[in-house]
Amino acid sequence: MRLMGVLLIVISTSFSVASELKVPSYQPAFWNDDVHTMFNNNCYNYSTNRVTNSFAQPGEASGEYFDLSCLSVAKAAAADLGLTVTLPFDLVVSTPQETLIALVVAPDYDFHWYRRGQDNLWTHKPGSLLATNLDQSDNLISSPEVADRGDYTDFCGYFKINNYVVDGHDQNVGYVRIGNMSDLPKNIRTDSLRSTAAVSEVEVLLYSGRQNPRQSLKSLLRTEVAPFLRKLVAEVKRGKVVRAENQNLPSKLGYNGIRIHDAEGLLLERGTSLFIKGQQVQAYLHSQRSIEVSSPLAEQIEKYILKHVGQ
Repeated sequence: MRLMGVLLIVISTSFSVASELKVPSYQPAFWNDDVHTMFNNNCYNYSTNRVTNSFAQPGEASGEYFDLSCLSVAKAAAADLGLTVTLPFDLVVSTPQETLIALVVAPDYDFHWYRRGQDNLWTHKPGSLLATNLDQSDNLISSPEVADRGDYTDFCGYFKINNYVVDGHDQNVGYVRIGNMSDLPKNIRTDSLRSTAAVSEVEVLLYSGRQNPRQSLKSLLRTEVAPFLRKLVAEVKRGKVVRAENQNLPSKLGYNGIRIHDAEGLLLERGTSLFIKGQQVQAYLHSQRSIEVSSPLAEQIEKYILKHVGQ
């Protein structure tokens, strides 16, 4: 009995002594305000409430690979630690509850995840874009089964996970092993964080769950599109700078254009992100300023990147 008591104490302190089981609230700022967190964590990271900065894939941590069908993606997710297949259950805000998350699939294209919050509404994070509480029709999500999900037509079912709040924080505290994690977290809030060097890159915004096609900006600047890109940057520099947060960034499922993130200051202010779709260009500077311009050059650059990067 004495040994059992010691064992229970060890188990109970494997987390922080300040931790408690709790459904996470909707706090988009945690996922959206830091561009490194936003760009490198997808819908799977968000739904499981765990930052890996690796665009985590179901089954990646366990070596279970999948094709783009409900059965296959669900099997891969179930192989990761901390995720359990479940039927939907009621939320009781006043007592600790397991967090309910849901999987959908765009057949042969992509997968996507949602999570239910303390307010009984659902939220999600479309790929490397903003976490949001709205569906494709800009409506609040009372149920992922009936929400407008665009091309993500197959509803695959529900999973549950645990979240252990530490020091009042309920983001990045999912008790799961996903992506590049080698085990379940021991320090609930920070175990999965990785320090990675900032790299300037080009990303084609195609997917919510799958890895988007990416290429280094340095390599793009060695191609025939470089002169057009430099001319576009010159137009952006002449544009009117306004003070703005990043809430005007795209946050929808499906194709959202091209993102050029200039982490090293190769073209613009260090940390600037250019979003290009058609002739529209949005430049978000690291100093929370933005510039919007319209240019035929942008459309040419988008077509080139789609052809050479987005394959």
